[in-house]
Amino acid sequence: MGPRGAISRIGALTAVAALLACAEAIDTSKRGEGADASPAGVPPSSGFTPPPTLDAAAFPTEPPAGAPDARVAPSGMPGTCTPGLCLQCDAQGRGLVPADDPACPALDCAALDTYTLSAEGDLSVCTRQVHLQTGRRCLGPGQCKMAPDPSSCADLRPVEQARTSSVCEVITGCEGGTEGTVGPAADGEPCGDAGVCRPNGMCDTTLAERCPGYDGAQICDAGVHVTGEHYCDVAAADTTCLAACQVYGRPCLAAFAAAPEAPCRQGDALGCLTAGPSLRCRCQNR
Repeated sequence: MGPRGAISRIGALTAVAALLACAEAIDTSKRGEGADASPAGVPPSSGFTPPPTLDAAAFPTEPPAGAPDARVAPSGMPGTCTPGLCLQCDAQGRGLVPADDPACPALDCAALDTYTLSAEGDLSVCTRQVHLQTGRRCLGPGQCKMAPDPSSCADLRPVEQARTSSVCEVITGCEGGTEGTVGPAADGEPCGDAGVCRPNGMCDTTLAERCPGYDGAQICDAGVHVTGEHYCDVAAADTTCLAACQVYGRPCLAAFAAAPEAPCRQGDALGCLTAGPSLRCRCQNR
């Protein structure tokens, strides 16, 4: 073989050796992909154990125990809602706040009750509008209402709270949130046929008989004056008691201040010659 042929043979052997080295490298790379593969620089005999592969499907979609219940899942993210107080979950895992939850505490709806005064003939009636709980106690996810409101106490029931039993009784209060109270009408308040109300709440209709000659007058009372004389008290306005008694041909024994809304009220003592817008005049009763 000549020199040129020898050179060609050496070149071919060199190329073959290069190809074998490349194939071995590739095979070694493939072996490194197995479970026994070690990081670069760590021999397989060192006992190194590679970490396990993390699988996202292994993570739970439900929140861990003890996590807050009031979680609302964003749209398009099913499986992230956990039912709880005032929180329900739909089929897509989205949180919904119900109107009511039986776990919410009861509300004191009586705080919203109101009172209304009305008339039935000569009598007065105080009616209480009772508010009853109708649910709707959820304020938001995980939250209950702590104070009553019209939406959670919407069931109204009218209940009679007070009633007068005679024309000489009145009801005070019975407006807004104030309950009504029954009591006697003002002493001397007109009632019946020429009668007046007494402090016991009864109508005295005997005054017209006990005070003859006072036709047309509002008689407030009849009795015996400190001087021993019998008297009849009459209501007068914008005059003096002297003039008021003279209308019925009687002398004036005493005079008292009254009020337009209560003309028979016995106020401060006045003189018979004292003029006033509202007076109670004590005239002699023959």
